[in-house]
Order: sequence, then C-alpha cells, then structure tokens
Amino acid sequence: MSTWVSFTPALMTMHTLTKRVLRRVIRQADQVKQNLVWLLGGLASCFFGLLLIVTAEFLFQQSLTQEIVAFTGVVLIAVGLLFAAAGFISLSLLRLIRFLQEDSQR
Repeated sequence: MSTWVSFTPALMTMHTLTKRVLRRVIRQADQVKQNLVWLLGGLASCFFGLLLIVTAEFLFQQSLTQEIVAFTGVVLIAVGLLFAAAGFISLSLLRLIRFLQEDSQR
C-alpha cells in the first residue's frame, strides 16, 4: 500500500504535464499566421542555403573559403528544414489534434 502512495504524486504530475502540453499544442495550432511564417521562412532559408552551396561550387576556387560558404549553406538548409517542419506540423497535425480534442469535449 505504501508503494502505491509513493507513485501517486508522480502520476498526478504526469497528468498535469499532459494537460499543460495539450493546452500548449492547442494554443500553437491557433496561431496560423505565426505557423505560416515559420513554414515560409524555413523554405526561404533552405532556398538561400542551396543558393550558397551552388555559389560556392561554381564561383569559388577550391579553398577554405569555398568550404566555409558551403558549410554555411548546409547549416542554413538544416535550420530551414527544422523551421519548415515545425510550421508544417503546426499547420496540419496540431490543427487536427485541436479539432479532435474539441469533438471529444462535446
């Protein structure tokens, strides 16, 4: 019996954490403009990173400068993909979760 009592606060904390995360997801799903900015900003960053890689390949001689510019392009692509993915998930999946949550409350 004492073992069950020791786990009860942990279960209550997990339940509270789940509710807080769900509230945050619903709040993020409601911010359509911000999510669209994340998606388009991420895509623009990917495009600019790709442009840097192509520029480094064709306009620079083989040197450390070429490698630094290409690496900067790769970093921009990675950051852009993360932002674009966050924006896309927020625009699609989080809105779906919000919709399903509203149906279950009715």
